[in-house]
Amino acid sequence: YYIAFTLMSIFSLLSGCLIYKSESFDYCNLICKETLEIICSSEFTKIFIMFFKSELIYFLLTFFIGTSLIGMPMCIIPVLIKCVMIGYFSSYMYCEYELKGILFCLVLIYPVAIITTASMIYAASESVYMSKYIYRAVIKKNTADNMSVRLYLIRYSILLLVNIVCIAISTILINFLINKFN
Repeated sequence: YYIAFTLMSIFSLLSGCLIYKSESFDYCNLICKETLEIICSSEFTKIFIMFFKSELIYFLLTFFIGTSLIGMPMCIIPVLIKCVMIGYFSSYMYCEYELKGILFCLVLIYPVAIITTASMIYAASESVYMSKYIYRAVIKKNTADNMSVRLYLIRYSILLLVNIVCIAISTILINFLINKFN
């Protein structure tokens, strides 16, 4: 699942870029502009909360889809939506700020996006396994899986903790480096 999810994520990043190029949505452009304003505000709490809320939404979606009986084919959807948004934001930055926008993304956005997306891919894979486990338990089919709800919660807690640490470090970097981009 990891390789398939990674390839689909890369395709979604490219799709986000193509969506921006072919059809620029005013609402998405407004979200990109507001995100950039929050990042440029240099306030640690605002930046941290913005990144944390967006990651938490994707994480909770993936988590609850994984606890669904029919969640197996849908576990990748939050990751794909996130990757489309990253691609769209990258294209927005390039079109609005040219080379400076790409440098901004390379230094301040992509490091946190790579780590959090990788953890989301891992979480989506765990959700697929959990959804399979629930399906097998419901149809009362014998399963050799030793996946349990406790293990599922522990893995998600660790992934969430990794994301929180990553977001905190990224926010500190943004606070120190944002003046170089203004």
